[in-house]
Amino acid sequence: MELVGELSVRSERFRQLWARHDVRPRRGRVSLLTHPEVGDIALQSDKLTIGGTDSMTLVVFHATPGSRDAELLALRGSLTASSDEAPQRDERSARPSD
Repeated sequence: MELVGELSVRSERFRQLWARHDVRPRRGRVSLLTHPEVGDIALQSDKLTIGGTDSMTLVVFHATPGSRDAELLALRGSLTASSDEAPQRDERSARPSD
């Protein structure tokens, strides 16, 4: 509560926002996903309200840093990066010339 007091003394804007009491915590949840290449991954989700929109919400999924799920998510990302770096066959050059 010391922080609230200090901010209240220093900032009129903070006092106004604090007085409104319209801040409420959003609780994340854990979703279990099964990926065909890396298996089961538990991801936490957080909802972020986008100001200036008609109640739009952005949902962000993430793994706990340092967890097995984070390692699996990184592995999945590296598999995608590897396939993106593979040379793509140019269909035009594969056609016989006329």
